[in-house]
Amino acid sequence: MKRLAIAVLCFITASIVTAQVTVPNTFTPGTSISASAMNANFTALLSAINSMQTTIATQAAQIAALQSTSNLDSSLASPNGYLNLHGGLALQWGTASASSAGHGTLTTITFPTGFANAVVYANATPNFNVTTQSIWYLISTTKTTATFQRSNNNNYDTGTTFKWLAVGY
Repeated sequence: MKRLAIAVLCFITASIVTAQVTVPNTFTPGTSISASAMNANFTALLSAINSMQTTIATQAAQIAALQSTSNLDSSLASPNGYLNLHGGLALQWGTASASSAGHGTLTTITFPTGFANAVVYANATPNFNVTTQSIWYLISTTKTTATFQRSNNNNYDTGTTFKWLAVGY
């Protein structure tokens, strides 16, 4: 019974690794199996398993290398998000609200994640509606913030929200 279980295990394993290696001995049910034939099959199967382990380890190393060098990092799940691209370029965006609707209002936004070196571009656009005619000017930036100033074109402007975009590295 023990030999039958070993033979079945060898058959199943041999079927799985057929693409990797050819087993030297096949067995016919009801016939006697010699120890040398069984050992030859175990040796061949062990070689196939070792080969598969080497292949898996190589592929895992290649995946790890790709993951460590891609530098593609992002947060896209909310209105304020960012995308860091390979090579260091980073895009960040969001929506902000001013504390008041008055002319000259300053609003500082905090980026979802800080830029590593500097901001090279930042802009704001009002959320337009019937009464919104504001223009937002960039006043200053740091690696973690941008400050915009509001300028109203008329006295009927009640919009206080705007969308912003920043690019840096």
